[in-house]
Amino acid sequence: MHMLADIPQVGGYASAVKMFFVLLMMAPWLYVAPLVQQDAKRAHASPFTWSVVILSAGSLGLMLWLMIPVYIAGMAVYFVVVAASLASYVVYRNGRVDEDFRILTRRHISALLAKRSNAPKIAPKPMLKLYGSHGKMIQPPGPDATTDEIQAFNVAQKALYDLFWHRASEAAFVPNQQEMTIRYMIDGVVSTQEPLSLEDGQLLINYVKPVAGLDLTELRRPQKGDMSADVGSKRIDISVATAGTTSGQQMQVRILQEIVRQNIEQLGMTQDVLDGIREQNRRPGIIIVSGRSGSGVTSTLYSLMREHDAFMKHLVTLEAKIAVPLENITQNVYGEPSKLHETLAPVLRRDPDILMVDSVGDVESARLLLSAASTKTILIGMHAEDTFTALARWVKICGDAHTACEHLNCVVCQRMLRKLCTTCRESYKPDPQMLAKANLPNKIEQFYRVPVQQPVDEKGNPIICSTCHGTGYFERTAVFELLTMTDQLQSLIASGASLQEIKSAARKNKMLYMQEQALRKVMAGVTSIQEVLRTSQTSKASKAKQGN
Repeated sequence: MHMLADIPQVGGYASAVKMFFVLLMMAPWLYVAPLVQQDAKRAHASPFTWSVVILSAGSLGLMLWLMIPVYIAGMAVYFVVVAASLASYVVYRNGRVDEDFRILTRRHISALLAKRSNAPKIAPKPMLKLYGSHGKMIQPPGPDATTDEIQAFNVAQKALYDLFWHRASEAAFVPNQQEMTIRYMIDGVVSTQEPLSLEDGQLLINYVKPVAGLDLTELRRPQKGDMSADVGSKRIDISVATAGTTSGQQMQVRILQEIVRQNIEQLGMTQDVLDGIREQNRRPGIIIVSGRSGSGVTSTLYSLMREHDAFMKHLVTLEAKIAVPLENITQNVYGEPSKLHETLAPVLRRDPDILMVDSVGDVESARLLLSAASTKTILIGMHAEDTFTALARWVKICGDAHTACEHLNCVVCQRMLRKLCTTCRESYKPDPQMLAKANLPNKIEQFYRVPVQQPVDEKGNPIICSTCHGTGYFERTAVFELLTMTDQLQSLIASGASLQEIKSAARKNKMLYMQEQALRKVMAGVTSIQEVLRTSQTSKASKAKQGN
């Protein structure tokens, strides 16, 4: 009888309370598993791998829990196995993303608590249409998007819209210890803008990177990509470059549309310069186009190429890197300067009628071009501050003054000037002493300049010009110095004459110096005397640097 009494009652092997706790502990595991899968996609981890890891760990922990005789010990084992798998995932994914996007850190938890307490619900605010590197339009975040995803979209939209609104050709987003600094290049001048917070700055970069086809998980090595945007009725191409710094990721954005022009009449040449260079471009021989970096030398070279009929003549370019594709023109890339000579020889064997070389720095390439210049028009790009500096460099590269000038038609040098905004520019009477110093006639009644005082409305609020947005300038034009070779100049150069003698002969041939050409644009109201002085000072600084 005692043995029958010791047999437990039916149903005593399972406890409803214990099973309830088992199901209760399984709920967080089953809830977190799909969240891990979604997060793994954003962190560029493997969603399948980590889903299997989390589900397998939970299943293993549950099995051990049920097998271990001591209920509390089994629960502890289950908790440790599941927590270990989740902790492994967090450590792995945090190592693949930027610090601002790591989860379960002190910063992340504080941000979550702050958002829950007082953060309002935000909605996507599209301001322009973006297209990824694949050419497909990027859709705004959907109803299931997280707050961070919507915030990143809004920050990127506002930043890019602001870039186009200011007519910036380039923008740099660079982090420091406190904020994300923003610098625009507007009409060739750097302009500092209101900074972003570090958090918004990194949101911007991490949104743009996948749109431009860049690897979101690569935080250090430089990357380059591209995307585009609809601005008005135009599709604008955008180049994106990112790199890591000690303070976080930085990004440079460059607007590619219309950076290189191909119509010579739109470059800003005066009629005498335009007629002179067109005449030389119709003859066999060498034309050197020079200028400082960013002065539009490539635009002038391409425009001179476009002056020739691509269907009647064989047009060829040889470039370190193709700036823009040219229709019906054969473009060749030589890459490194050391490879120019070996690329130039086979190009010349194909007998082009017109050849453009973006830069020449070695005597072997120069000699090949000189030997071909008697029957071909050859356009050469060069870095120089004026035509005489460019001429001296060409003679030095060739190694012989007589040979260098034998088939040289002309040398052009150019510089970029900002154009005054015709909406808000103001006229003033120039100082007679300044006119005399600039060798200008005293009868000039007015020049134009940027407004000295900003206009205000009835309430005293500043009125911002809707055309130039308060900069006083709108777009840029080039000023050109043309040195046309004559028999007298060739003889002087070949005989080793001084620079002063060469300049004197050029003046007798009615040559105008760069400064004089720039002042003609001041007199026409195109630009200001202050802008001419600014670019002249930059030129002097560049010459001094080269001299050192």
